[in-house]
Amino acid sequence: IILDSISSNIIVGTIKNICVFDLQLNLKLSWEAHSSLINAMIFHKDELWTCSMDQQIKVWDSNNFQSISILEGHSSKVHCLAVVDGLIWSGSFDKSILIWDPNEKQIIHEILNAHEDAVRCLLPIKETEAWSGGGDQDGKIVNWQVLY
Repeated sequence: IILDSISSNIIVGTIKNICVFDLQLNLKLSWEAHSSLINAMIFHKDELWTCSMDQQIKVWDSNNFQSISILEGHSSKVHCLAVVDGLIWSGSFDKSILIWDPNEKQIIHEILNAHEDAVRCLLPIKETEAWSGGGDQDGKIVNWQVLY
């Protein structure tokens, strides 16, 4: 669940659908966005980014919720998304973190085997720093910094 502070919409990801509610919880819109459970959603500029157990990341126009892009790069379910230094980071069951250029919708960096188990969560700490959390076999939190 995320809140679009500009439109005051509440966005909910479900098993396959994204539902848009107003602040009184009236359903405004619902559509099948993925073929499996939606794990995370983030806003970046005028876009809604979603990720799912279907191994895909999808980008939607946050004004009309029309599809902009379908991004593939992970070899397993995608658990999490974060904005770090203006770039989109995704974490997956495939143990990797992919870093995406949000304008070009292309992978610009891959961190393979970021954890011994799935990358379950990403947390931006500072503008150029993020933490990632691993799965059950790993149990680690790793600090990543963007270096230029």
